[in-house]
Amino acid sequence: MIRTLKLKTTRFWSVHDYDYVSKDDEPPEDEDLTCPMILLITQEKQMLREPWREAVIVKLLGKGVGYMQLKKRLKTKWALRGDFSLIDIGHDYYVT
Repeated sequence: MIRTLKLKTTRFWSVHDYDYVSKDDEPPEDEDLTCPMILLITQEKQMLREPWREAVIVKLLGKGVGYMQLKKRLKTKWALRGDFSLIDIGHDYYVT
């Protein structure tokens, strides 16, 4: 018996649906001195977020599959013509 992995794609949101620059430019009022804090201005946030703007996070649910098998199935499911990068970030999460 051959079992197949079914990939379900759902559109949650698009980069055009929300302002990807947060409005958290104000430092928090309840500052914890034991926790380091890095404050960034809006332009720095934009610069750091830009490479990840169109990234997709993939979470495997249920039975895991190998890296190459997942990459092949995503390429087929998404009908991609060229190559794409798939980065294993651990705990069955991937970034593409």
